[in-house]
Amino acid sequence: MSRRHMQHNRSGENLENDSWTGSGTWETFRTREGQDYFDLLGNHNTIYAGSDDDNINLDGSRNRAFGEDGDDSIHLNGNFNEAWGGSGQDTIHIQGDSNAIHGGTGDDLISVYGDANTVNGDAGADTIVVDGANNTVSGGTGDDTVTVTGTENTVNGDEGADTLDVNGSYNTVNGGTGDDTITLTGTDSVIYAGDGNDA
Repeated sequence: MSRRHMQHNRSGENLENDSWTGSGTWETFRTREGQDYFDLLGNHNTIYAGSDDDNINLDGSRNRAFGEDGDDSIHLNGNFNEAWGGSGQDTIHIQGDSNAIHGGTGDDLISVYGDANTVNGDAGADTIVVDGANNTVSGGTGDDTVTVTGTENTVNGDEGADTLDVNGSYNTVNGGTGDDTITLTGTDSVIYAGDGNDA
């Protein structure tokens, strides 16, 4: 990462239509309008992408990415990271453990591969795919499609007519409110259908 970018960051200026590629630690980036691109390696970094359709790629631990407005693409690789999609139809891909994901408003596509992650679709008709163990997945409001593979996961449909497909052992599925469709494959798992006409 160039010295110029680090100075912009520390002065608190709002930037737009920019691209950052490099490495850093404890950096904070805050942009305004424009389609921004981030590809950063390091830990404890925070990005506020602002409006428009932004692309965020972070490799490391304890990073935070806020897509804010627009149809953003957020890719995080590592542990103990946070991703917040904000408004818009966001694509969020996470690889690692103990991460926290919030889709925000809009019909989001969220994919998570790892263990002990917390996934919240929030508002909108979200598509969520999770592969791993000890994850907690909540669809939020809207008619969500949730597919989970692994063991000892907890899946909450929440509000809406959700489609929940869970494959593995020792999983717990809560349909929530709405007319849900639940498919459970595996052993020693539990279903709580909740309110609505579930199938």
